[in-house]
Amino acid sequence: MFAPELEMHKRIMHVIDVCCTEFCWICGEVHNNMHSFTTGTCTVLTTKDAVDKKNKANNGKRTLVANFMQFYQFYKSHEDSLRLEKTLQEEVCKPKKDELIDDGVAPADCAFLDQARVSLNECRQILMHTYSFAFYLAEDRHREVFLENQKDLHGNVELLSGCAIH
Repeated sequence: MFAPELEMHKRIMHVIDVCCTEFCWICGEVHNNMHSFTTGTCTVLTTKDAVDKKNKANNGKRTLVANFMQFYQFYKSHEDSLRLEKTLQEEVCKPKKDELIDDGVAPADCAFLDQARVSLNECRQILMHTYSFAFYLAEDRHREVFLENQKDLHGNVELLSGCAIH
């Protein structure tokens, strides 16, 4: 890991790195006329604009984390549903298929159950990965359209899942 050498100037918050760049130890800004290095305080950090800038940056980070958690929870719920549906396929679909065959339905006519399960799994896997993609999309009209399509796919996957179970 690269660790630049720093030199604190006269025990105040004025720092000079090995490239001779002067910056404030407190706020990290490059030296300018707004700093008062003689008092050991940072006047830039205490100005209203600097405080607003720092708060806006922190709010942006909080929003980013909240968006990440939302998309991750959607991803995780579909991953859990996929696992559950594979278990239900063994417990519900196979017995239902056997029941239909016992009632006189031809095995070829019961193939739709397997096809529905495969389609449902494929749709759920695709949907799972759209959440990762959506997180990185820029905030614009294309993202809105993508999220709307994603919402439609989510509703249809859940509808198909309900039909496959019943």
